[in-house]
Amino acid sequence: MADENPNMDDMDDMDDDVPIQDEEAGEATAPIRGKSVKPYGAALISVMFAAFAFICSTASSYSCSFVRLSIRTNGVTVGFMTRGIWGGQARTFDTCSKYSGDMIDALTRTSRAFSVLVTIFGAMCMLMVFMLYSAPPRLIRASMISMGNSCMFCCLFQGLTLCLIPSDLCKGESTGTGTTSSCELDIGAKLSICAVVFWFFAGCTMAPTPDEMEMVREEQEKFIAEVDAAKAEVDRG
Repeated sequence: MADENPNMDDMDDMDDDVPIQDEEAGEATAPIRGKSVKPYGAALISVMFAAFAFICSTASSYSCSFVRLSIRTNGVTVGFMTRGIWGGQARTFDTCSKYSGDMIDALTRTSRAFSVLVTIFGAMCMLMVFMLYSAPPRLIRASMISMGNSCMFCCLFQGLTLCLIPSDLCKGESTGTGTTSSCELDIGAKLSICAVVFWFFAGCTMAPTPDEMEMVREEQEKFIAEVDAAKAEVDRG
């Protein structure tokens, strides 16, 4: 007669692969050795925020329409010039091209430097967020804090690309003959502001809960105990 009681080890193995059901919200969570790390909904939100932030950041940094200088004569707009971080129009009706050396001041260089930094760190952060929830459980829990901090750094770098706004490239002036120019935010600056918001929310959604922090602490203590036991075994050998 076959044994009707399954082996307890087999049941433990089965439990590892079964998604955990949230009793209150009724939402399935990732199957992580009997303990949930992040609900699938929270994981998707983090990925979406990071992806939107990177897209907005890249479009903002390398467009020729970060700011716009409107030319007005006697209060009537007669033309405009769009300018970006890396190139733009030097005069009305010009095509987008690189700036000459005398047009680039310290604030423009600052904006350029942080546009490069946010592109590099943003790409790395986005890819790591995509891969985070398919990583081993211990790595997931240990990485949540560092990933959240990385998104916050991207948020800071993205905000500093707005240094282009007070630069010489975005200074309105008056010729004294009724012709004036004023600087306004264009699509690039608006996308940069959106990227700041998305990076911030990506970092917030990566923040671990108190239960997850406790799980990290327990796993660190267990790992240290295993290392100490291995060292003691080697010494006895």
